Amino acid sequence: MHRLLEKYDFTQSSLAMDILQCQTISPEDASQFWKILFEQTSWFTDATPVDHRAAAKCLEIGAPPEIPTARDLCLTPVHSIGYNSKIKHVSDQIQLLNTDLLFVFHGSSWVGVVSSDEVARAMRHNLGEQPLSLITMGPPPIVAANETIISLQKRIANSTAHGMLVIEDNKSIGYIDRKTVLGATLSKKMMENWEASLGSIISWIKTIGKAAAQSNSKAYIVGGCVRDIMLGRQPKDIDFLIAGDTAKTAKKLHDENGGSLHLEAMFGAAHWTTPDGHVIDMTTARTEFYDSPGALPAVAPSHLLADITRRDFTINMMAIDVTPKGWGRLIDLYDGTADLKAKKLRVVHGLNFIDDPTRIIRAARYCSRFGFSLDTGTMKLLEQFIRRNQLDITIQRLGKELHRLFQEDYPHLGWQHLEEWNATKLFCLGMDKRSREKLQETMQKTFESHQMLQTKNLITEPVTTSLWVTLAMAFTPSQRKTWQKLATAYSGLQKRWTHGPASINSIHNSLMSSQTKGDWGRALQKSEPYMWPCLLAIHPQHPAILWWTTTGKAQKTQIDGKALIAMGCPKGPRIGEALSAAQYAKWNGASHQEQLKIASRLWNN
Repeated sequence: MHRLLEKYDFTQSSLAMDILQCQTISPEDASQFWKILFEQTSWFTDATPVDHRAAAKCLEIGAPPEIPTARDLCLTPVHSIGYNSKIKHVSDQIQLLNTDLLFVFHGSSWVGVVSSDEVARAMRHNLGEQPLSLITMGPPPIVAANETIISLQKRIANSTAHGMLVIEDNKSIGYIDRKTVLGATLSKKMMENWEASLGSIISWIKTIGKAAAQSNSKAYIVGGCVRDIMLGRQPKDIDFLIAGDTAKTAKKLHDENGGSLHLEAMFGAAHWTTPDGHVIDMTTARTEFYDSPGALPAVAPSHLLADITRRDFTINMMAIDVTPKGWGRLIDLYDGTADLKAKKLRVVHGLNFIDDPTRIIRAARYCSRFGFSLDTGTMKLLEQFIRRNQLDITIQRLGKELHRLFQEDYPHLGWQHLEEWNATKLFCLGMDKRSREKLQETMQKTFESHQMLQTKNLITEPVTTSLWVTLAMAFTPSQRKTWQKLATAYSGLQKRWTHGPASINSIHNSLMSSQTKGDWGRALQKSEPYMWPCLLAIHPQHPAILWWTTTGKAQKTQIDGKALIAMGCPKGPRIGEALSAAQYAKWNGASHQEQLKIASRLWNN
């Protein structure tokens, strides 16, 4: 865009006037200028007369107009309720579907639309047993699918109804509420070259957007991948949200492009593997309902805005339209872009941590990964939640979220945030504050020790297991047994959680009493790599670990059982004892002949 402005010596601030004064503009450039005007004026809803004249000139030159219509903006599905339903039942449905609006039908006709606020007030007036007809005002406005955003704004501004039904071919295809119209005018254009961070998958993203449009749906990339794009990072995973028919879109992609397809009808999800191996996960726009604090959410089909709002933090509440007509349009209702710039984590509703307490650990992950902090309101909610001292989730769910934290690039910083927020007391039961602070210090030492070993190419496995065992070592044996389900979801981890601390303590005690490198070798010969950072965290000055990883574990005696038998060693356990003695001598620097003498002395004596 900036190169285009420079080409005509235009300034973005006075673009409309520059267009009117320009003598020659190509049709292609006129199209680009029309789009810039379109975005600058929030889809011409706050345009000046000069803006309108400049847009008209662009159209005369050949720019194709692209004004959104009701079809582009409508939300699905239309949640409905019977006219004679009791208000209490209506309230239950609103909570279950997590929707703001229910359209009211009677027979084959639409007779009204009620909002969640109206129903909540009716319940406060003890009207739960009364029929919905008591508070139904009249039929909702009907709009045609091809009505423009400007027309829709006028219609909803001149109506007292909470929402409008969108009709095409005498059938309702969705609805529009006030928030949708507002959200449309608040949408933004993505920054230039945003596609670059997506790499080769960009062509498949365009293919998915096209297939969605051909299936009368809309496709968006949503959540964390949008956040990463905005931060200039390459997303690890790309999540696609389909507003409309996910199964139809996925089948079209599979039929026209090949690959393999797996549909999950129960969850409204589709998993398509492209011919070149990209795994594309598509889900239907949905809402969530938490039946009780900390429970796994129940889900129901919904629309884009509801799907965005159900997410944890504003930086994850953004979506990018990837359908051809809306390509690159950013949906950012809660100004997540501003929070990214301010390096803040912000929630948008007061039940955020009560609904899902694992969001506390997720907050620590994001703060450590991006260098963010919690905004004032979010910090207040977190403090109030922690003050309750009640963690309403299963140990297994907590363990999964801790595992994600320990897989971060700087997991010790995430743990440090949890300790600073006093959140570790929720899952370090039985520890006093000093013990938790000491655990946090040990976590940092374990991480730093692992980094040192990794820098020297002495360890290849990630620090994750070492941090798990560091946490296990902070518990007493009885506490570890109580909390062992933390580590049940990952192969081999529960055994290390249960037995790792005792093994590490045994090795440490042996090292503390050792006198020679042979003693070090005997203490460390059965150690596993995950133990080394833990041992260094306990005793960072002891040279045994560095000796073992650089030299000791590679030093193997050349003496074997055949040689010993040839020398007269009796078969049986004496062979193992003699080999152990030879290996001990090797670690202590003995020559091959000296190793043989020491080994033979064992059975001769």
